[in-house]
Amino acid sequence: MKKRKLLVFLSIFIICLIAFIIRFLTNGSYRQQLPELPDFEAVSKSVRKQIISANRKAFFYTSSNNLGRLGMVYHSCAYYEKADKCYQLAWKKNPRKWNWSYSLGYLNLELGDSNAANENFRYVVNLDPENYMALYYIAETSRSLGFNDISKNFLQKIISLNNNDIDQSYPFRDNYFPLQTYAKFRLARILMDEYRLDSAEAILNKLIEEQPKFGPAYRLLGNINTKKGDFSLSERYNILANDLADYT
Repeated sequence: MKKRKLLVFLSIFIICLIAFIIRFLTNGSYRQQLPELPDFEAVSKSVRKQIISANRKAFFYTSSNNLGRLGMVYHSCAYYEKADKCYQLAWKKNPRKWNWSYSLGYLNLELGDSNAANENFRYVVNLDPENYMALYYIAETSRSLGFNDISKNFLQKIISLNNNDIDQSYPFRDNYFPLQTYAKFRLARILMDEYRLDSAEAILNKLIEEQPKFGPAYRLLGNINTKKGDFSLSERYNILANDLADYT
């Protein structure tokens, strides 16, 4: 009886070992593409430990999550090229998971590559049409690329949403104001740049009625009234903006 149990245990152990070896070998191409560890001379011990730990996990088990998390560690430490490589590998490992395309898009934004960011956020929305933050960033990058009409369409889509829909879909998002507030502000800025001053002013007046502590709206109203030639009202709005926090 003991011999039979031992044989069963050994069989299971051998099967698991073979499966591990096969997985290890088949993931060799991902393993070879991992970025080299950075020079740790100018890095704190805690950061070094974090990078080494994430790199070890990604090396021994090259799952999409482990590759992406290694990218997040590099991203947070400003190793942007290494982060980019890891995000790309994570996406390649599992193209149906939008998280790493989103992270890559945000990295593109930080590096000023609006075109690449736009492509990555569009990929996210194709997989998850209700990813409203990705929609917002598509609007932002479209504006940066000079496609104001596309940007306005996406912003209007966000503005038309119900606050509860966004909050329920993304409970982890924590901010001082609803996403629609930022969308209205961005839309008003585009309209101001197009010299549609009355339309921009109407949006901002409604915005501050809903969110009276949103400082940037007052500053933008000040700019609009400067363009209109109403300098006294412009000064009043600028004073109000200075009294409030500058949320981004």
